[in-house]
Amino acid sequence: MHEVTWGEILQSFEAVLAYCREIGLGPDVEESRFGRHRARIVSLIEADGSAGPEAVNQIYRTAPEAHIVALAEAGELATMETFLKRQSRALLQRKLRDILRGPDLPSEEGTNSNHARNILFELNMGDRLARAGLPPVLGDRPDLSCEIDGFKILLECKRPLTARGARDGIAKACDMLSSESASDSPSTPRDCGDVNR
Repeated sequence: MHEVTWGEILQSFEAVLAYCREIGLGPDVEESRFGRHRARIVSLIEADGSAGPEAVNQIYRTAPEAHIVALAEAGELATMETFLKRQSRALLQRKLRDILRGPDLPSEEGTNSNHARNILFELNMGDRLARAGLPPVLGDRPDLSCEIDGFKILLECKRPLTARGARDGIAKACDMLSSESASDSPSTPRDCGDVNR
């Protein structure tokens, strides 16, 4: 397994932010939490290069959650460059604008401010499908679709934060997929069964 350095994450992360600017999201990038993520990662890299691990630990301890989130979200976006560049710019621009919004930390999210990370989760799922050789089509309803052996599969992405949220998300996705499959006639089952088991 290849170990990824902070420098490699930063380089790929910056490439995705540059692509966001290229498609007209420059002001959104500058105002987003991702600019602050970048600054945190740069400070860790510089501390490591100049003073070593103890200096890194000192910086990390000033805001542990913020540094973990910065590295995690930057790493998540960093893997997506190829996938993102293969999507419709019009749709992607809207989804990336949504991702760039939202609070710095997941712990600051509420039901009215979790949309940014929900869309990031959706694009992450799309990227993973593409890497698995199942290039998805990005959409609104459904979130994603792909073909497997000639069968069209519809996917609704739900980002559960609790066990109850997972059950509610599955039930909501089932309802949405049942409605979508009735109009699109893919292979998605129309009966999701008992999601509370």
